[in-house]
Amino acid sequence: MLNVFRLEPHITQTAVSYLRTVIFAFPFVFLSAAFTGIYNGSGRSSIPFYINATGLILNVILDPLFIFGFNFGTQGAAYATCIAQAVVCILFIRQLRFRDKLLGGFPFLTHLQKNILCVSLS
Repeated sequence: MLNVFRLEPHITQTAVSYLRTVIFAFPFVFLSAAFTGIYNGSGRSSIPFYINATGLILNVILDPLFIFGFNFGTQGAAYATCIAQAVVCILFIRQLRFRDKLLGGFPFLTHLQKNILCVSLS
């Protein structure tokens, strides 16, 4: 995919390294987008705004710290993105589980009740 841009080899290598690191943040990105949609769909758009703004501010703070402070370069930007996205996802889960009860306390593991299973099978 990067070959479409016809970049210099060292830039392509840096981009591949960045993408290999930031791929670990993809589950957090997708979950955060789903949680944002849940809140927006329920008419409570201020909560995802503040949670996502917190992640953005955290990323803005961590980027220069990892890039220049710890001399990680481009990898530092990837680490900062992963950490910020994980924090956003954790804040959403905390909000859903302990504060709002929007989804019934957001149970991660549920057990099927026998009477519901019988009704749904008949």
